Amino acid sequence: MNDFEPTFAELADPVGAAALLGMRLKAARLAQNMTRRALAQKAALSLSTVQRMEEGRGGDIRALLAYALVVGRLSDFDTLLEPGVSRDAFNRALHAKPPRRRASVPRP
Repeated sequence: MNDFEPTFAELADPVGAAALLGMRLKAARLAQNMTRRALAQKAALSLSTVQRMEEGRGGDIRALLAYALVVGRLSDFDTLLEPGVSRDAFNRALHAKPPRRRASVPRP
């Protein structure tokens, strides 16, 4: 912990946590001496997505992971949540086919 910014644990709301994450993303990009445009191109993201992420206003999980990969911080996600899934279970879930859905409503 440092004296300059709060930790995620100290924040009581997702809006504040998103803003903090955005600031950290921007700091990681700048530490790589990379422009937003260069990061967007390398991560296959739109420039507006990168901007929204750094402002704590948007993005999705895949965009966040692509961003982290480009700035060399993907391994940080290993400590995000405690692993609780075996490799076999993960591989089964990753390659499982989604259940079939019917267009019509089943009859009672």
